[in-house]
Amino acid sequence: MEKLQDNADQKQNQEIYLKIISWISPLNFRAVQSEIYSRRVDGTGRWFLESEKFLRWVDGTESCLWCPGNPGVGKTVLASIATNHLQTTGLLVLNVFCDYRSQKTQSVSQIIAALFKQLVQELGYISDFVKAIYDDHRRLDTIPSLEQLRSYLSRELQQYERVYIIVDALDEVKDEDRDLLVKILRSIGSEIRVSLLVTSRNIASIGSLFRDCTALSIRATDEDIGAYIADRLSRGHLASHISGRGELRDDIINGVIGAAKGMFLLACLHMDSLAEATNRRHLRNALAELPDTVADAYNEALRRIDSQGKHRKELAYRILSWIAFAKRPLTVLELQHAFAVERGAQELDVENITDSDVLCSVCAGLVVIELVTPTELDYPDDPPSPTFCFVHYTTQEFLEARQSDLFPHIQLDIARSCLSYMLLQNVHLDIPGFAFRSFDITRLLVDPHSERRYPFLAYAFCYWGLHCIQVEDSLQSDILQLLRDQQRISALYGGPHIVPFGRGIQPLHLAASFGMLRTTEILLASGANLDCADAEERTPLIYAARAATVDIVACLLRHGANTSVTDRWGRTPLMWAVSAVSEDAVKQLLQSHSISEDINAVSREVTPESALSLAVRGGSLGMVNLLLGVDGMIVHPVGRTRSILADVASVDIAQSLLARPDIQPDWKDDRLMTPLSYAAQEGRAGVVALLIQRDDVDVNSKDFCGMTPLAHAAVSKRVDVVKVLLEHSGVDPNVRDDFGRTVLAQLIVASDYFQDPYPSSSLEGAREEISAMLLRRCDVDISAQDMYGTTPLSFAAQSGLLAIVKMILDVEDASVDIKDQDGRVPLSYAAQYGHLDIVQLLLGRNGMRSSNIKDNTGRTPLVYAASNEHLDIVEVLLRRNDVDINHQDVDGIPFLHFVARHWLIDVFDLILDVCGEILDVNVKDNEGKTLLSHATQYCYNHMAGHLYFMP
Repeated sequence: MEKLQDNADQKQNQEIYLKIISWISPLNFRAVQSEIYSRRVDGTGRWFLESEKFLRWVDGTESCLWCPGNPGVGKTVLASIATNHLQTTGLLVLNVFCDYRSQKTQSVSQIIAALFKQLVQELGYISDFVKAIYDDHRRLDTIPSLEQLRSYLSRELQQYERVYIIVDALDEVKDEDRDLLVKILRSIGSEIRVSLLVTSRNIASIGSLFRDCTALSIRATDEDIGAYIADRLSRGHLASHISGRGELRDDIINGVIGAAKGMFLLACLHMDSLAEATNRRHLRNALAELPDTVADAYNEALRRIDSQGKHRKELAYRILSWIAFAKRPLTVLELQHAFAVERGAQELDVENITDSDVLCSVCAGLVVIELVTPTELDYPDDPPSPTFCFVHYTTQEFLEARQSDLFPHIQLDIARSCLSYMLLQNVHLDIPGFAFRSFDITRLLVDPHSERRYPFLAYAFCYWGLHCIQVEDSLQSDILQLLRDQQRISALYGGPHIVPFGRGIQPLHLAASFGMLRTTEILLASGANLDCADAEERTPLIYAARAATVDIVACLLRHGANTSVTDRWGRTPLMWAVSAVSEDAVKQLLQSHSISEDINAVSREVTPESALSLAVRGGSLGMVNLLLGVDGMIVHPVGRTRSILADVASVDIAQSLLARPDIQPDWKDDRLMTPLSYAAQEGRAGVVALLIQRDDVDVNSKDFCGMTPLAHAAVSKRVDVVKVLLEHSGVDPNVRDDFGRTVLAQLIVASDYFQDPYPSSSLEGAREEISAMLLRRCDVDISAQDMYGTTPLSFAAQSGLLAIVKMILDVEDASVDIKDQDGRVPLSYAAQYGHLDIVQLLLGRNGMRSSNIKDNTGRTPLVYAASNEHLDIVEVLLRRNDVDINHQDVDGIPFLHFVARHWLIDVFDLILDVCGEILDVNVKDNEGKTLLSHATQYCYNHMAGHLYFMP
């Protein structure tokens, strides 16, 4: 039974582990590393591993190594080889493999989360820390912010002496994300021993990010290319062609090396071309005609495709076009089903499914099958799926540039397959457990009983409308057939997790959301309800506004759509158009004769929003100015207590709002927070600088708990904002909150009560920097006592903030023995909480009169250290000349009696060892008893044995 229980517990723990790992990030760079490394040729990459710059990076001499290289030189494989090399020597390596095909899912947050995930995987189990953050976010139904992810990663990295992070293909990250990702990784590396290696194309904007780093250019050496060619020659038809012909083998190796011009990609394409040869004569002819450039090599590949039979040629071009122009990478199963479905078919003919080997073989080496982790839909438990990919990202660029002549009808082809698949007779009825009712489309793909009967449905369901927009007229009958099948639409789009759609959706909602103008007009002409609402009370106009389908917005308005309608949360079409940052849609709505009364409407959300507040939150200056120019627009609408200025992040937008005569820049909300308070709290230094210049803004305004803007900035660790505020002559750092604490005290207390529960060293550094800025002000009262009499020094001593304690003590006239209302001094708190370094620092101060300062109960720092068994501090105090080992508290209990009564054996032994000669064991307590009598009475045998033989 115990064994069965252990097995059950082990299984449950494994399930929890996998669940949390998947929650952290769907990206699986470990699987990518394994797949890429499996493709390398043994012995290649040694030049890189043995280079002086790489070795200096490995031993820590260089903390950052940038490795630029031209497309196709083998940067990704080299990154994988370097990873494996370090791992085999027992070093911790974290990977990021950036991919242009996955830019949507490889955001900065997801990449940082993926690094954090690898650290958890390295540990092999879920630590209490990781479990805590998982439970916290699940409880609150939130996901970690980028700053939180950064702090989690930084905290976990601190456990290792050195960590290596290798980022491949940085150039394939979105331009707007690239700088931020590098900034975060390098900032972590400045705090912890992290060695960062980055590969990318040699792009000036990327190079500027690594000006102070060592650069090691990546190239494909002739030796490595030769090894790759020799490996290809040892397999397949080429092996039989060169068997026993060493001269031909050498000619091929030398010929391909010469034509490859230092590019693995070209070598690969050339070998694919040579592999088509049917005899040695053809092989020699092909060798003599190898292209010189990548573009020529791609054109040669297309020529080989054209030379195939009609059906194989058509299949090849169809595969290339789908991979190039699908909205996301397609798995092998998805593409097989997409190609197998026929227009008008009731069922999918399984005999029409083409084998994956055939699909790859017709593409002249331009297409490969790789294992890709599914991230597009919420099925994180799925293993990596075989997915069709181009041999290199330049293949995508080449084909995109030739879309008009190679694939003029690609959108029609994809749209037709999507519609035909969704119109299969049983696609929404034969799924076990989901027949005739709404279901979650994501479960359809992972339910073990469904056997993945319809693997292409997820793609078709999500993207059919986007492909149909450009070919709507050609597929009008199919579109209407789908939309008018209400049972099918309800089943496919009625699930509780189908975003952005929901229960009660009507055909007009879908047409409006996808921007199908002709379909919308046909549905309206056939009697569709113009203002039909789904279960969330959203009308087609709201769908169109949210999707920013401007033509549909105009069409619906022409037909008289209600602009005053609100959804379940009180949002109007105008609010949704503003959220979509579509100025054209907003203009259409503003031109409607019935919109004037709705421009200042306020939603019913937890934080009520207006159209203008949403524009401000969105950060679009053009949108804000557009709305401000509307007659009747109110900056402080009824029903919204928070000032619109409180949401401003942009200085330009703040200037536009402040130019309004009806703006109230010092408006207080229900928490008495002003725009300046919010800007300070959220680190908007530019907005803060703008606001404090105005005479009608109180720079020392207090909120509901007495905190000023400076206090908010300090507690939130906003260094730049604190600097801006302290430069203003009117800002008072000694304003006290409702507890009587100054900004310095609030900052220190925040380390215990208001901090992120998972701190990072960067936040710690920010607190110290802010403390230093405050203490440099000559008017800062370092001895200010709060309502309990506690000083900033006592707070810092209690929290173990050594650096801040030093800063305070360095201020002239700093007092170390100011008592609070309990009679305690900073030394007492440092001793109680075990901060030895602070105890020693305080004891070394000239102003420290004695280590025996008693509080209101008569207890000294020695008593507090002993009661918490901080033996190192007890010993330091015992060895001082001024120690009073025989003192009594207000109840008449001697120190040694206190130790005995609390059974502090280790403390007792330490006292005997250090102070045995001066210890008075015969001193009596308030009951007139000696220590020996107590030890005998309560059977403290260990103590009694020692005391019995003492004089």
